[in-house]
Amino acid sequence: MNDIVEQRVISHHDSLSRHVSALIVFAAVMAGLSPVYLFTYAYLDDYTLVQQLIQGVYQGIAWDIMSGRPGYALLRLMAFNISTNMDSLEGIRLFASLTVAILGSYLFYFMVRRDILRNNAERIVLSLTLCLIPSLQVYTAWVTCFPFALSVLLSLASYDVLTAKMRMHVAIKFIISSALIILSFSIYQPAAMCFLAFVFIDNCLSEQKISYKKLILSFFVACIGMASSVFMAKIIPMRMYGHTLDRAAITHDIPGKLDWFVHQPLVMALKNYFITASDLYVSISVLIIIIGLASLFTGESPLEKVFLSILLAMGSFSLNLAIAESWAAYRSLIGMSMIVSAVFIYGLIRIASNIGILRFPILVGVAATAIVSSQYNIVRGFIVPQKGEIEALSSEFTRVIPKDFTGTVMFDLSNPTFYAFEKLQISDEFGGISSAAPWVIGGMAEYIKTNKGFKFNIPVNPVLSDANRCEKDCIIINTGNALRSATPFY
Repeated sequence: MNDIVEQRVISHHDSLSRHVSALIVFAAVMAGLSPVYLFTYAYLDDYTLVQQLIQGVYQGIAWDIMSGRPGYALLRLMAFNISTNMDSLEGIRLFASLTVAILGSYLFYFMVRRDILRNNAERIVLSLTLCLIPSLQVYTAWVTCFPFALSVLLSLASYDVLTAKMRMHVAIKFIISSALIILSFSIYQPAAMCFLAFVFIDNCLSEQKISYKKLILSFFVACIGMASSVFMAKIIPMRMYGHTLDRAAITHDIPGKLDWFVHQPLVMALKNYFITASDLYVSISVLIIIIGLASLFTGESPLEKVFLSILLAMGSFSLNLAIAESWAAYRSLIGMSMIVSAVFIYGLIRIASNIGILRFPILVGVAATAIVSSQYNIVRGFIVPQKGEIEALSSEFTRVIPKDFTGTVMFDLSNPTFYAFEKLQISDEFGGISSAAPWVIGGMAEYIKTNKGFKFNIPVNPVLSDANRCEKDCIIINTGNALRSATPFY
């Protein structure tokens, strides 16, 4: 009797049409990311953009091109041209959120066409949860990163065109796919490496045999993308500016790099949706991932799929492993994070399918948890600290600086307060503050000055130091003290 009821429940929920299911994914992703476009705030480099909007001059193109990201440079210039003030940043974050939601719906259709997973309910859960991983939360919550979501979307389109069953000569598909992946790399290299995550989803989560033809074609397209990345990071900046950034240098400390990988990026990926997870949660996550990998044995080529899963996860992070810079950040972790999270969710789906009649409530619970955790991470990691910080500085300006003061204002950043409003600090993303960055404080001051009608002057270098002193007719603002006086935590 229970089996009959279970089959009826499964049949009912799997009867959702593709279009309704894709719409559910779109709406769920937009809900999970909703804080980014419902609140007004800026974070770190965003204040540089705000300052340039106030001054009417954009100055970010050279840095973006020297980073090997000409597409990113173009998109950021376009954002500058259509923005007016900090309030308009909400529109940019809305664009990024819509991009991620479109990615979710596209990913759902992609899995339907490839017959990945067993039904639409499972496809809904996997596609929406993959679009709510912390990396994509950062892409939408931080205006500076807003083009990165488009890079992920282009990488999916590249793989989809390359391997789709359509009446088009393979050479034409290869050319189109290569063009799309080059565009993706021109925006953000780590996000373009999500191409390998989609190779994983198509070849490893399907119950069919691995298609070695797809893998070979994908290998060559990925190589073309990485070759274009080297060209954009080395040749173009050298031709245009005469030098490249140090971050593009290749590492020679392989043991040190691997040790860093195991203790930082890998642990961050294993935490999946819970960025402050305990060791206990990481252990549970590893167990569920093992279940997910073991579930691959229900289909064809199981050992090959497990090996390929690990290879693709490492490959998606290979650019970060190759360079000398070692900085664990969710924004550069996205390819590996997407693969690890996919195996984690796949393990949960398989656990739910074995529980019977509770299968659908468990899937709904997984989706709801991803939505709520995304909202919580964004509010706690971006909105609360950033709104608290700018309000604290505004209050300090009002207390210390007379409205008719026309002298110079400089800033003492020597004792920053990193945990004034949230006891959270992960990389330079979740829980970070803006006022500790010397290249940012001028933009924050310009924003407060303009909004509150102050008349003081901000020097080109407003940060106090032994070589850059505050002379006569000058007021010093200690940013750390301003934040400490505005919070009950100090």
